[in-house]
Amino acid sequence: MIVAMNRCGPMVFVSLFLLGHCALSIAADAPPSTGASKQSVSVGGAAKAQDPASNGTSAANAATPSAASTEFRRLFEQWQSALADVARAQVQINPHITTAEGREAIFQEYGGAAARANALEIQLQAAAEKAFVAGNRDPEIGQLLFTMVVANIRKDNYEEALRLAKLLIDGKYADKDVYRLAATSAFATMQLDEAKKYLESLGDGKVPAEPDLETLAAEIEHYRPAWEREQKRRQAESKAGDLPRVKLKTSRGDIVVELFENDAPNTVANFISLVEKGIYDNSQFHRVLPGFMAQGGDPLSKDPVQNKDNIGKGVPGYTIDDEFKLPGHRDHFRGTLSMAHTAQPNSAGSQFFIMFAPTPSLDGAYTAFGRVVEGMEVLSKLQRIDPDKERDRPSGAQPDKIVKAEVLRKRDHSYEPKTIPPK
Repeated sequence: MIVAMNRCGPMVFVSLFLLGHCALSIAADAPPSTGASKQSVSVGGAAKAQDPASNGTSAANAATPSAASTEFRRLFEQWQSALADVARAQVQINPHITTAEGREAIFQEYGGAAARANALEIQLQAAAEKAFVAGNRDPEIGQLLFTMVVANIRKDNYEEALRLAKLLIDGKYADKDVYRLAATSAFATMQLDEAKKYLESLGDGKVPAEPDLETLAAEIEHYRPAWEREQKRRQAESKAGDLPRVKLKTSRGDIVVELFENDAPNTVANFISLVEKGIYDNSQFHRVLPGFMAQGGDPLSKDPVQNKDNIGKGVPGYTIDDEFKLPGHRDHFRGTLSMAHTAQPNSAGSQFFIMFAPTPSLDGAYTAFGRVVEGMEVLSKLQRIDPDKERDRPSGAQPDKIVKAEVLRKRDHSYEPKTIPPK
């Protein structure tokens, strides 16, 4: 659960910027039409939390409180100035500007201002962490770090959110809502004992009687046996070392997925076949919903101008059988790769989605056929976009692309899927 914040003063606009409310980065929250349905804001997955020292913020390396505070204040003032430039550029964004030159000029001004603010944000966060670890309890420093925890959760960067939340908790941050954020982030990274501990910290040793917290507590217990099974399977697969792998070179970085050929053999054969045919090259992540998943693989998205009204409906000219009812089907965790389909059975084709968060209701309803093994951090960078909302209220957001898909490894046999011709 992410609680509503009531921040005042200069932190208000800071919060808006961090949370991605700028005009060109509007997030989406509706379910995909041909993929999985969004069910919950609770999140989960497999990843490692970073140690605060990895950013040079250990107590041994921290500056003195006064020096760290001076550096923080200097960067904070520069950042506020950069944010003011972003705000001025935002005011100029007008959907009624029809000339390409006019739009390009505005986007360049906005992009430049945002880039400067983002660069300063990195420095500011490091300074805030050093000041906080050094013992400075200036409310603005704590509020900034708290807001950055929320911002990372909103971007589905749960590993970084958990690291910052732990830093605040270890420093005795007064706002207990940080435990809510820590619980969400720990669950996101499948650190289930940690997640439960943070929930119980909100209620003096037990989970408070609040619906959202009780739901998250129930999901923690639900995932214990599922995650134990999944870990054992991953260990066995790692030992064998022969599952196929595909690299998705995206406009935000590379993502490497490992494919569950043992559990969904025809779906894997289909995916590899499509990769080798270049079906995914230059296609879009056309539907990316925060707290849920990134959907792509529609051949129609390779020509978004001509096919703008039909993106999300494309197939490769056939469909394949569902494999989610097979014995031992895989569940949906953070980083799971799964097939999108319509409400009709056996309607999957080329479209797939990558999970930001686990959703139990998808298990046994969609074919999970792989998982991210490299590039999990790229998921938080993908442009959030809901094409349904874009049709009514264009934001100017541009979907990210799969520049090229490449098979890195496969077993020594042909990958020819059994397909169902169109009716």
